[in-house]
Amino acid sequence: MATYEDLIAAARQADANGNTDDARRLLEMAVALRDNAQPSPAQGMAAERPLSQQLVDQYKQAEAAGDYETADRLLSEASYAATQDGTAPASVAYNPRTGRMEDMDLRRGNGRLDAAAQGFGQGISFGTMDEAVGAMYGMTGPGTYEQNRDYALASMRSDLASARENHPIIAYGSEIGGGALSSLGGASALGIQAAPTIGGRVVQGGIMGGIEGLGYGYATGEGIEDRAGNAAKGLGFGLTLGTAAPFAIEGGRRAIDHISGPFASMRAAPSQVRASRAVQSAVDRSGRSLDEIDAAIRQAGAEGQPMYSVADATGYSGQRMLAGAARTPGAARQEIIEHLASRQDGQARRLGGFLDDALNSPRNAGNLPAIPGSNPADFTGMTAEQVRGQLTGARSRAANVAYDAARRGASPVDVRGALAAIDDRIGPMQGSGVAGDGIDAKLTSYRARLTSQPGGASYPGASSVELSDFDRVLGVKQAIQDDIGAALRAGRNNEARELGRVAAQLDEALEAASPAYRQANDQFAQASRVIDQIDAGRAATGPRARVENTLSAYGALTPDQQAAFRSGYSDPLMARLENSAPGVNNARPLTSEGARAELGAMSRDPALLQRQIARENDMFRTANAASGGSMTADNLADAADLSAMSMSPIINALTGNFGAAARQTGDAVLNALSGRNTATREEIARLLLSSDIRNALAPALQAQAQALPIMNAFSAFARSGERVGNPY
Repeated sequence: MATYEDLIAAARQADANGNTDDARRLLEMAVALRDNAQPSPAQGMAAERPLSQQLVDQYKQAEAAGDYETADRLLSEASYAATQDGTAPASVAYNPRTGRMEDMDLRRGNGRLDAAAQGFGQGISFGTMDEAVGAMYGMTGPGTYEQNRDYALASMRSDLASARENHPIIAYGSEIGGGALSSLGGASALGIQAAPTIGGRVVQGGIMGGIEGLGYGYATGEGIEDRAGNAAKGLGFGLTLGTAAPFAIEGGRRAIDHISGPFASMRAAPSQVRASRAVQSAVDRSGRSLDEIDAAIRQAGAEGQPMYSVADATGYSGQRMLAGAARTPGAARQEIIEHLASRQDGQARRLGGFLDDALNSPRNAGNLPAIPGSNPADFTGMTAEQVRGQLTGARSRAANVAYDAARRGASPVDVRGALAAIDDRIGPMQGSGVAGDGIDAKLTSYRARLTSQPGGASYPGASSVELSDFDRVLGVKQAIQDDIGAALRAGRNNEARELGRVAAQLDEALEAASPAYRQANDQFAQASRVIDQIDAGRAATGPRARVENTLSAYGALTPDQQAAFRSGYSDPLMARLENSAPGVNNARPLTSEGARAELGAMSRDPALLQRQIARENDMFRTANAASGGSMTADNLADAADLSAMSMSPIINALTGNFGAAARQTGDAVLNALSGRNTATREEIARLLLSSDIRNALAPALQAQAQALPIMNAFSAFARSGERVGNPY
């Protein structure tokens, strides 16, 4: 007796041969046989039969009653129900157009073109083409929406499986290509550009791979739980491969670059792209962006340092790369060293100009000494002594005007107070026969200018005659004031103190004789205090000066006194710069914490001066990296230059100098692999010493712009391949 499986197999064969009526009857017999084989209900409990079996019973009844129209309808409904309640084989689907079940395994395989179309559609739709077609056919097919959709889904999936089985390369390849095209198109629509750096591409690839894997995995599921599980798998696989793909692609690119290196190194001309890429690697390692480096170089040019170069702005990475070029045999060595040496020789002059402009240029209308008769516009380009002379001359001219006004209408001057001050010092020594010191001699000479004893022939009977003429007393006082200044400058402080007591008494007498004298005296004293700040500023640069004291003293000064202080402060700094030895880093002392604090308080634009000093420090480091330190590398380069005209590796090997032969051979191999011939290395040095970073990187950026779409496409193909091959 035939079994259920035998009847199903016979029905499939009949359908394949085109005998649809026989296939229908065989299928009905198989269903009836299966229904009769169902176990009986247990102990009075009625077992609930599947809907398809219930409809078959109704179909039999209708057919027995001769109601063939109803029987056909019930058979059609039973066929669809069987595909839904699991009683039909998994490969069977209900065809709403014929009203019969259709075995998807019996569908004929498609050709190569159909296989490509099936794969491409599945890939470009992120695995949703079957569902999209099912939804469309659900609304347009002959049956209900569910019947139409389920049949379309089964057909599409059967055709895709057949395409993958019969034409795997075409089907899977077109599906991967469609997925990659969908990824690229989606990124373009969203305005996502490929990241220029490998780090950016890794992050970008991980994010895109995760999102794409999440969506593709969700689309391949059949229920909420199945979709959620597939989505989680897709997210993990996509994130992993999306992150790894840029590394693999970049590694492949570099491998190709190394393979082509020996061919590129055979050229005599420099490789602009390879040189530019080398500079780009220095920029990447510097930690600064292209825009930041370009802005720094442009700012340097605008602030008096147009020689500031790419090697300086990129810091250690650029300096070491230039050092490598400077210590490699070739004509560029001498050009690099001479350029850097010439630039370093001008450091002291440049720093002097920066300090002069920062400290001695005018600030505003009230920030420089304003003395009647002379109002210096600025002190730039002047030494401290020149400033002193200018201020002293201005003080003298103003004093002449003021004291002339004081002389007019002055009454006789009473000098007895000044004589008393002198006598307090020299009186006890008179007539003792003991010789006095130099102070006594000065005071005695000034006493003689103020009085005579006795009165003399012109004043018979007078015990003494005292000077009372305003002009002459003023002359004595000014002479004493000059001696006080000389004593202070010479360190004779005791002499200055004793002379000061006499000068103070004369000031009081002159003020009593002329009210205008006090005003003239105040103006003179004010101008003198300004001039005194030149020496105070000079002293502030001494080794014993404390930063805190300097800042406190400077902050307490008036603007005109601060200008004189700055002149004195800058003078020793400028002298040290002018007398510095060649090759010395004059910027380094100006970068100490104390120097930064003092210059920050005194400079017209502290930030500008600090930038200028920092750049000079950078330029020294560049020169020092290229030509300073151990001479071993230079000696090796010199030796290589001397032997460059011979077959030095062979000669060294034959003469037993195996180390030199190995080193020269290794250098040649490395240069060949990197594609950096002598001309290319010289071009790298030229670009590093230039001040146009954008021009230096233009060939590399152009090559990168051309390569980025290709690498982006490779990454998209890799992610698409992961999605297609992912075992969801």
